[in-house]
Amino acid sequence: MQTRKILVVEDEKILALNIKNSLQKLGYDVLEITDSAEKAIKNVAEHYPNLVLFDICLSKEINGTQVIDIIQHKFHVPVLYITEYSKYIKLPKNQLSHPFSYILKPIRESDLHLAVEIALEQYQNYRSLQIEKQKIEAIINSMACGVVVTCNHGCIQMMNPMAEQLTGWQQNEAIGKDFTDVLSLVDKDMDEVIGNLAKQAVQVGEVVNLPENCILISKEGREIPIGDNIAPIRDHNGKITGAVLVFQDITQRKLTELQILRNAFYDGLTGIPNRTLFLDRLKQAVERSKRRSDYRFAVLFLDLDGFKGINDRFGRSMGDDF
Repeated sequence: MQTRKILVVEDEKILALNIKNSLQKLGYDVLEITDSAEKAIKNVAEHYPNLVLFDICLSKEINGTQVIDIIQHKFHVPVLYITEYSKYIKLPKNQLSHPFSYILKPIRESDLHLAVEIALEQYQNYRSLQIEKQKIEAIINSMACGVVVTCNHGCIQMMNPMAEQLTGWQQNEAIGKDFTDVLSLVDKDMDEVIGNLAKQAVQVGEVVNLPENCILISKEGREIPIGDNIAPIRDHNGKITGAVLVFQDITQRKLTELQILRNAFYDGLTGIPNRTLFLDRLKQAVERSKRRSDYRFAVLFLDLDGFKGINDRFGRSMGDDF
C-alpha cells in the first residue's frame, strides 16, 4: 500500500513537530510543516497530499477558513481541522460543516491516528459518492426526455436541459416552485387543468401515467403534446422522498396518430365523419357530462330521404357521385 502524504499547517512549532513525529511513527509521509497559507496552497498544488492538517486559527492568518475552502474545493484535498476547544466553540457552525472531522488540542497520538484515518476514509467515501452523482447527472442531462425531480411536497428540486427546453423554465428559476407553476398541464380530452401530479404520485406511492391527450403549456404559451409518467422516489429504506417526472414531446407521434384516426373515422371519399367517430365523440360527451355538472350536450339526427333508393337503383358509385 502506498504511503499516504500529509501536509501540516500549524504555527505552534513544538506542537507541529510533535504532530510530525507522531505521523511518521504511524507510517505517514509528512511532506512539510508550514505556518503560511501561501506556502500551504503552493505545496498542495505541487504535491497533492492525501490530507492537510490545518490549524483553523493560525495567528498569522486573518481568513484561515478561506484557505481551507480553496484546498478542499479547488484541489479536492481533504482538510482535518486543528483547534483548541475554547476557539472551536466560538467558530460559526458552517466552518466545521465539512464531513472530514477535526481534532482538538492537546493532541494525543492515539486520537491523531484515529482522526486521520476517519478523515481519509470519510473523504474517500465522499469522493466516491460525488463521482457517482456526477455520472448520474451526466446520464440524466444527456437524455432526450425531460426529467423533473420534486420533493415529497411537490416542489421542484432539479430539471435536466431537455425539461428546460420544453417548459421554457431554467432550473435556477424553477427550483423551489410548485410543480404546477412550472409544468402547466391540461387534459385535452376532459378540457381540464391537471393538478400536482408529483403530490399524487407521492400520496398513492405508485407510478402515475400522464393522460392520453396531455398538453404542456410552456412558459411562452406553446402547447406541446407530451407523454410518459411520474413515479415516487424511495430511499434505501423504502421511504418516499419525492417524485420524478419523465416526459417527452410526442408531437410527431400525435400527427401520425391523427392521420390514422382520420383514416378510421372519416369517409375516404367525402371526408365526412363516419359512425365510428360519432360513437367515439358521443362517449366523450357522456363522460364529460358525468364529470362536469355545467356541461350539456344534444344529439341531432338527420336522414337523407330517398338516398337508399338511389344506391339500390343506380348503384353505389352513382350514390357516391350524388
